[in-house]
Amino acid sequence: QIKSDYFMLINELRNPGSSSKGKILTLYTARPVSDHDFYANTKHLPINVFLTNSASHAEGLAVDLPGAERELWKVKIDSKYLTQTLDGPIKYYQVVTDKAPVVSISLY
Repeated sequence: QIKSDYFMLINELRNPGSSSKGKILTLYTARPVSDHDFYANTKHLPINVFLTNSASHAEGLAVDLPGAERELWKVKIDSKYLTQTLDGPIKYYQVVTDKAPVVSISLY
């Protein structure tokens, strides 16, 4: 809860009023194949999941990250559940609320 409150405070300081209104973003995340069943059946994302606005960038991360083989997921989620951690042509976001509801999620 402390992490969630911290990130919500950061978002509010960056964009006053953003915690009450957001917009639906289409983002991508590379998740371990071992978590396939969870992501195939979920209606929410856990706190701290990282996402990006670039499918090709997420795919590159999936290949570069050490450890388990990864799958690429396309996620539609309200920005009020995220904090932006990198700005530029490629944007990174992090889920800041545990069990953040998704509009949709599908294997990409």
